[in-house]
Amino acid sequence: MQLRASQRALQQSRARIVEAGDRERQRVAQNLHDGMQAELVLLAVEAQSLSDAMAAVTGMTELTHAAARLRGRIDHAAAGLRELVYGIMPAPLMEQGLAAAAEDLVDRIPVPTTLEMTLADGIPRPVQATAYFVLAEALNNAVRHSRARNVAVRLRHRDGLLTLHVDDDGVGGAHASGGLGLTGLRDRIEVLGGSMWIDSPAGAGTRISAELPCAPAAVDVARAQG
Repeated sequence: MQLRASQRALQQSRARIVEAGDRERQRVAQNLHDGMQAELVLLAVEAQSLSDAMAAVTGMTELTHAAARLRGRIDHAAAGLRELVYGIMPAPLMEQGLAAAAEDLVDRIPVPTTLEMTLADGIPRPVQATAYFVLAEALNNAVRHSRARNVAVRLRHRDGLLTLHVDDDGVGGAHASGGLGLTGLRDRIEVLGGSMWIDSPAGAGTRISAELPCAPAAVDVARAQG
């Protein structure tokens, strides 16, 4: 009994660390969005106004072209910052939860992808974030490494368990220690009491699966501490 209590306390402590990390991700992403990204938008507007004013007075001189190029460089920097913020903690996940974030992620990848979801309310935030990052890494693998032509994603929440499957028809041969970013995610999943598997026979596609318990024992204490 004492050993079980100690193991449960350890798991809850680790879950608090996971959620604290997610809160820090969210804080950094919000600061970048509200600070640097907003400043870049203002600079882009000023550069465009300067270019327009110079063109109206002097015509399209080299200086006017330089101002226009500056606007383009600022826009490019702003786009890069948006992608960085999205990678740290995407707004749909922070504001709307796993379902919206999964839809947004699937819409972004350049490979035909089907998405099936059966998600109920009450999935703890650490579990939603973990499932999202596993999905993001699995889709990245399908596009960049598996060279898949089609991908299928299934998310289901039932009986206190969130299950995730990502199947692709690519070249296979993937494993967690082979350069994929899944090793750290596996550790995170296990901290929350879950499991992850990779089935990827050479030439026969890849399936990445994860199970995450949504029971209060794993994560409610973490929420209470926030």
